[in-house]
Amino acid sequence: MRVSLAGLVLLITGQLFGQSSFSDFTRKTDSLNNAYYKKLKDVGQPKSNGLKTGFCVEYELQVDTAVNSSIPVTIQGLDFSLNTEFPAPLTTLIKSEGNFVNGQMTYLWKWFQASYIWGDTLTWEIIRETEYRNGKKHGTEKEYTSGYLFRHANYLDDQITGTETYYMPLDVVYLKALWKNGSAKNATWYYLNGKTKTIKDYRRYPLTKVTDYHENGKVKAKYTVWGDEEVFDGEYQTFDANGKLINKKRYDQGVEEKK
Repeated sequence: MRVSLAGLVLLITGQLFGQSSFSDFTRKTDSLNNAYYKKLKDVGQPKSNGLKTGFCVEYELQVDTAVNSSIPVTIQGLDFSLNTEFPAPLTTLIKSEGNFVNGQMTYLWKWFQASYIWGDTLTWEIIRETEYRNGKKHGTEKEYTSGYLFRHANYLDDQITGTETYYMPLDVVYLKALWKNGSAKNATWYYLNGKTKTIKDYRRYPLTKVTDYHENGKVKAKYTVWGDEEVFDGEYQTFDANGKLINKKRYDQGVEEKK
């Protein structure tokens, strides 16, 4: 979950220290993300009609409160010093840059994530490139992780269409999905050697037909799953590496039917 970053408010009660409450304290430890976020300023000004037009650079500090971690903090009061730990949600500093036309994102937009090398040196790593038209995704979208392309897709009027491809590092394809009008039609997973591992046919969703393959190209299993949970539904067949049927079962909404 992303939330706006609020300043830390701390009240240490007399019940903890045997004296009146303190409100004068100093947090000596802070996030580098937060420190840099305070220094950065957006670039680009709206026109007289109040709508952004032209090239803009914007910064956002994204906070994920679901991350279970903590940071050491020193609390300095009137006559005491306390070392403790506070919850530390994951904070990520994001920079986006691109063009607005009458307040709508248009043409190519890029997103970068801040990283730190050699202490406080700030660097930017690209994480996404998306083409827009009149505020909607329209064209190519690329996503990156650790500098490597891991997803490539195309959009028409904000709906994903055509082939969506996922990569492992060094441009190794591990998934291709075919979309039409925002709905997935089928998807194919691959082994590292490029041979087909699994094919899923979504044309009769919520019933999805699945075929698994051995690395030698022979069918490994055929079955049907139901819904987003993909519970087995219907006949389940398994085959050996030579393509010979070795087992057959039947399921009803995830429950195996007994003969």
